Amino acid sequence: MKMKFILFLLPLVVYFSMCRDVKKSSDPRDVVVDTTMIKMLIPGDGSGVWSGGDGAISVPIKKDKSLWLFGDSFMGRIVDGKRDREKSRMVFGNLIVELDGEKSRTIHTGTPESPAPVVVSEKVDGHNTVYWPHHGFVKNNILHVLMTQIVFEKPGMWGFRANQIRYFRLRLPDYTLIDDEPVDSYKVNGVNLGFGFHEHEGYYYCYGNHVEGFSATLHAARAKLVDDKLQEWEYFDGTDWSGDPEATRPLEGIDVGVSSQFSVFPYQDKFILLVQGRMVREIYTFISDSPTGPWRNKKLIYTVPEPIEDERLFAYNAMAHPQYERDGMFLVSYCMNTSDVEQAWNDVRATIPYFIWITYEMVLNEVPQQPDPENVS
Repeated sequence: MKMKFILFLLPLVVYFSMCRDVKKSSDPRDVVVDTTMIKMLIPGDGSGVWSGGDGAISVPIKKDKSLWLFGDSFMGRIVDGKRDREKSRMVFGNLIVELDGEKSRTIHTGTPESPAPVVVSEKVDGHNTVYWPHHGFVKNNILHVLMTQIVFEKPGMWGFRANQIRYFRLRLPDYTLIDDEPVDSYKVNGVNLGFGFHEHEGYYYCYGNHVEGFSATLHAARAKLVDDKLQEWEYFDGTDWSGDPEATRPLEGIDVGVSSQFSVFPYQDKFILLVQGRMVREIYTFISDSPTGPWRNKKLIYTVPEPIEDERLFAYNAMAHPQYERDGMFLVSYCMNTSDVEQAWNDVRATIPYFIWITYEMVLNEVPQQPDPENVS
């Protein structure tokens, strides 16, 4: 069977973001490359567990325990940096790695010999489909997560489309499905909600991007958790909250194209946005005094080095994992993938997430804006 890689809602045209006022730290101690997280996610030789894939979305459960949600994934043995074709399997759609300290467990349906996604999707008009995971949260032993249904209508790497977004609730620790329902706002405003979930002043906030030509803007929504279910959704209209999803407006202060995956999270008395430009190597942060902006203090925190020497590789969808913190730093991941199917099998490094540590000081330190010489009289 020919392998398909789902690169969720990534455009064919590369968007180059504006960088004129970017503040960049020159201190190498601000960024530390991490090599331990991937070893915890793929223990030993990978036999019987997740061994690479797309996504790297983390949801904390408690201290030192998180769920890692992945899209298209490999499961199976790795030998000398290559995947054993006889002992490996592809799972399209969604998998979960439960990481408790350094102990990992791969959650899937089906059997070890024939694994299947945690949430299985039915065909649409005769076409195969999968559910692609977004971010989420755990409360009262329930995983709340939004997922996009992807429909494969044409052959080839880009022959898919997003059909709908659904809200799933799964009961822990056995991950049984409680219920699911459509996210109706997607059909109204086209905002790909479901990232940056966090609780603030009695609401659960989440965010989504809206593709607009070669770029994409950031939008915010919030809901109340009533009887263990998200209800009473509201959408930020630029000044206030509205129950009408069509009223949503882009958040201010962001001048990069917002990738399909990104992070928004509170820290001390600020909110941090971490985002990678769409299909470019630069990863940025912004800060705000409120969950809806306006965003400021743009920082170029990292430029991904891996694709420089291999044009088949590309990096995308950086995300923050602030539940992992050490020495004033927080963990950041970015996805790596390849346009070459054989490379995916023959080089594990081509289809795994990469990790770095970023200092909060670099993100939060506000450098005074220099006056624009054109406006100085």
